[in-house]
Amino acid sequence: MSTPTQIEISKNTLSHAEGLVRWAFLLNGASAAGLLTFLGNSIEKQSAFANWSRFSDAMLSFVAGLLLAVASRAATFLALNYFAQIKEPQSNATPDELRIYLLVGDRAVIFSLVAAALVVAACISFGVGVMFGRGAIFG
Repeated sequence: MSTPTQIEISKNTLSHAEGLVRWAFLLNGASAAGLLTFLGNSIEKQSAFANWSRFSDAMLSFVAGLLLAVASRAATFLALNYFAQIKEPQSNATPDELRIYLLVGDRAVIFSLVAAALVVAACISFGVGVMFGRGAIFG
């Protein structure tokens, strides 16, 4: 694969990965902000949540989702860094050059899979937070 093609693939992958991580940030951050807004409104009107422990569990889930999204962004950065370092070996490459090629490629794939798993975990954390938040608000 030529270098311009690698650059285009990296740019495209980065834009998609950035969109997914931004989506995970938005889901968890907006949900936490919404739950805190409801808490403020509830305190003003002197009404109470149905279950305060579920409220704290919901906030913890949303914060965990935000942290998972940050970790996913870091793993995406590392994966793209390793993908950018991959250089196609020549036909007369030494065994050490082939070993480095495979090692860098393996690390790139591993970090890509970790980033994808962290985005999925952030979305699961959002779902868990919504369930706890629903229980805190509606009982």
